[in-house]
Amino acid sequence: MNTKANCSGCSACASVCPKECIKIEYNEDGFLRPFTDEKSCIHCDLCEKVCPMERTNAVSLDDGVLYAAWGDVVDQKKSSSGGVAAKLACYAVSRGYEVCGAALDYNTLRVNHRVVSRMDELEALRGSKYLQSNVLNAFCDMFKTLKKSPEKKFFVFGTPCQIAGLRNVLEQKHLLDRVLLIDIFCHGVPTNHLWEKYKNWIVRKMKLTSIGDIKNITFRDKAYSWHEYYMHIIGGGTAYVEHKERDPFLKLFSMGVVNQESCFTCPFRNKSSADIRLGDYWGNRFKDNEEGVSMVIVNSSRGQEILDAIRDEITITKQDIKDRFGQQHTDYEYPKYYKRSLEMLNDSQFLFKDVVNLYEIDYDRFKRTIKNIIKKMLHI
Repeated sequence: MNTKANCSGCSACASVCPKECIKIEYNEDGFLRPFTDEKSCIHCDLCEKVCPMERTNAVSLDDGVLYAAWGDVVDQKKSSSGGVAAKLACYAVSRGYEVCGAALDYNTLRVNHRVVSRMDELEALRGSKYLQSNVLNAFCDMFKTLKKSPEKKFFVFGTPCQIAGLRNVLEQKHLLDRVLLIDIFCHGVPTNHLWEKYKNWIVRKMKLTSIGDIKNITFRDKAYSWHEYYMHIIGGGTAYVEHKERDPFLKLFSMGVVNQESCFTCPFRNKSSADIRLGDYWGNRFKDNEEGVSMVIVNSSRGQEILDAIRDEITITKQDIKDRFGQQHTDYEYPKYYKRSLEMLNDSQFLFKDVVNLYEIDYDRFKRTIKNIIKKMLHI
């Protein structure tokens, strides 16, 4: 079992293990973590060598090239930000690449990475999923394909830690030249305890028979606003739509108080191991835009080449790299009631509001402080 406090559950260690003696499972706090069968371990130390928290080739975002970009109206409407990720994925499939990204499994309502190769399969990868994705099976399948078929190439989307770990494994396997890496500005991943409690709550709230009645979940519906988050769930012949301040999952996720510990000191806030980083272009520049704008930071010549290849399909303008500040530039404070929060979410006798109430006063003060800092940074 990995007991490192800075472990992010990226699965690099498990994907490189020659004896396959490392499994990825939820720990007691509700986060995906590696568990090692010590009897089968041969102590090759490959797991340590590919751990992105121990070794990384991440580059500073200060050295990247910044763009504001968005796709057509359809892609903007269906995507979480400007739809650039969708354009990149479509380009990849049209050129014979396979695409690996996060998809919600409606049989289990858990998020796993999935490899797709057809246009009609890309829809499952679209949009934000504010849950920790299990990447292990998809990454291992990708390695097998790359080894078996020298002509195969991939685009991979993931969180910064997942991509950093993957890059280390690809380098170790000498496969990096056939994989384009794309990461995101990441808010952090919340405990699965929150999601499990929320699933039971939403079944009661929507008067469903079971979670099997749920047919579609949009973690961030832009029908009302790009700047405001709305949860939208369809199932049982009805729909649930609620703002992030009133939806218990989005409320606690937005507060950032039940993320995994490594998220509070993430080494990838200002660094990236990816060719391209994507996110929302927040700030004063697009404050009146409600369709969505993607922030795109290119970190490599390969990334620039791919972005240039889709220029005719997007609206894109180069920006000063300093304009990226405010995109999760600083670390989160370690939550005062962190362990207690996780325990409460895993205990049926406590309600969401019990956890929220632990932080509400402190959180409101923290939000005001951060807003003032961002305003000064953006010279508003």
